Amino acid sequence: MSPSAHMVQVKYRPDIDGLRAIAILTVVAYHAGVPGVSGGFVGVDVFFVLSGFLITSLLYQELERTGRISIINFYARRVRRLLPALAATVLLTAVVACFVLIPDPELRWFAQSAISVAAGASNMFFLVKTGGYFDATSETQPLLHTWSLAVEEQFYVLWPLLLWLVVARSGHRSRRNVLVVIAAVSAASLVLALLLTPISQQASFYLMPTRLWELGVGAMLAVAGWRARSGSVSVVALLGLALVVGSVFVLDGGSLFPGLGALPAVIGTTLLVLAGSSSNRISHGLSHPWLVWIGLRSYSWYLLHWPALTLVRVHTMEQNLWRDVGIAIATLIAADLSFRLVEQPFRYRASAGRIGAASPRQSVLAGVATLAAIAGLAAVVLLNTAAFSRVTMSDSLESALQEHRTVSSTCPNVPASDGDAVDCTFPAQGAHAANPEDESRTQGRIVLTGDSHALALLPAVQQIAEATGMQLDVMWDTGCPFLPGFTEGSGQRVVSEACRSENVYRVQELAAEPPTVLVISGRYSSYLQPGPGLSESQASLAAGLSTSHTSWIGRRWPSSRTFQDSRMTCRCVSCVERTATCHEQMPNLIGVHRSKPSTR
Repeated sequence: MSPSAHMVQVKYRPDIDGLRAIAILTVVAYHAGVPGVSGGFVGVDVFFVLSGFLITSLLYQELERTGRISIINFYARRVRRLLPALAATVLLTAVVACFVLIPDPELRWFAQSAISVAAGASNMFFLVKTGGYFDATSETQPLLHTWSLAVEEQFYVLWPLLLWLVVARSGHRSRRNVLVVIAAVSAASLVLALLLTPISQQASFYLMPTRLWELGVGAMLAVAGWRARSGSVSVVALLGLALVVGSVFVLDGGSLFPGLGALPAVIGTTLLVLAGSSSNRISHGLSHPWLVWIGLRSYSWYLLHWPALTLVRVHTMEQNLWRDVGIAIATLIAADLSFRLVEQPFRYRASAGRIGAASPRQSVLAGVATLAAIAGLAAVVLLNTAAFSRVTMSDSLESALQEHRTVSSTCPNVPASDGDAVDCTFPAQGAHAANPEDESRTQGRIVLTGDSHALALLPAVQQIAEATGMQLDVMWDTGCPFLPGFTEGSGQRVVSEACRSENVYRVQELAAEPPTVLVISGRYSSYLQPGPGLSESQASLAAGLSTSHTSWIGRRWPSSRTFQDSRMTCRCVSCVERTATCHEQMPNLIGVHRSKPSTR
């Protein structure tokens, strides 16, 4: 495994870049919410097959030429190829995140995710931190997409060592032995994915061992050197394209994936790579200059598009198709700049005195130093999240109360002078307000519950509790709205099973000690899927809210107010103020705590 002076290159195939273009277009379209592209996430599976094919081609050709693998050269090439654009993206995203994300918990989670990216373990971080890739929580994670890079990085650690061990034990360069080992490892990975996906889809989705078979299929192509027969190459290419495109439009977040659901896209990509070694119309089409241009920039586009979409959505608290498509196009332009100014200089300009000039060992050390710097900066942000708060608690409350000063004499009804505040209440039949003369409720408690967006109301609700002398309890969890009995509609952005268990706990806690005022807040739009299934999701959501309101809130806690969106903070503060001021001043007894941790 000693360093080799030989430069190993694989014959350039423009159809491979065309396949990359297809993959990134499907991923970006899916993330932008383009209707119909419900399975666009399989673009990542296409990337996995291509990565396995290209990386193994490089390694195996080096083995054939020199009889050994230069581990240091391999990692130096990976550092030059991947790290500069990744580091630039993380740093740029961090700067914007400090101005957009709520310091706690959003910015804190971002800093933690940046550390996991630097450690090459973001797939495991997001497995633990979110309810899964298709969970609503994932939409607020700007570095979520780096999970696939972590899978490949872990593959890069394992694969050259595995190939070297096979050759070392064989005593000669045995293509058959290498193929047998790759096939065995890939088969074991596929079986693991098939067994694990029904049990824990999120673990099967994120972890490298259950994704290894996709990279392994590409690796077998590289070692075997298979070619489609001239008489059948067009049929093979057409079938491969049909399998990939079909997966994009047939699969969705509710599919059994990545087990059986990933097979069509992986097989289709394999057939397209196989057919591309011979001339045919489909491979010729994939070699079109426009597709090649996009494919060459696919890595930078993949890195940039998701943070841009996420941060804009978090800032505006909404999804808008045309705006998001515009963002996707803008990030393609940015990807072109990243490709020409970041990727290419560090990858190719290695002559003395120019950017990127370094020995393989220096490149690896520079890569380690860069990752350490990213982790260090993220740790600084993590330890100082409060410093990034744009307003103080008192400023937030004062701004809200200045806008809505008038309190009705028939508290808590909304006065005619403040009609817009009606928008912050959910019109559930059967809900009614507390009687301000009800002396049985003179000793009160406010409960704020919902998903992480409920925390946007915490500063105002806390000071209202202080002003009225009520106790304040907070029950929240990431990606977990307070919707007892909620069932998802179309199934793309769903409430996880862990969240349903969490809601059972919340209901038990609230029933055991009914609060005087119950404040429910959440970004409910995150739990709806755009497209044909929207009406079903809306109906299910409305039913869940209505059931919660009439069965629990209306009967047990009549002073409740349901807030549909944290964007309405000022209006919601006014609503809470009207309810809270109906109660007599009580001794200050404030205790803020989080609900029982979920099991995910």
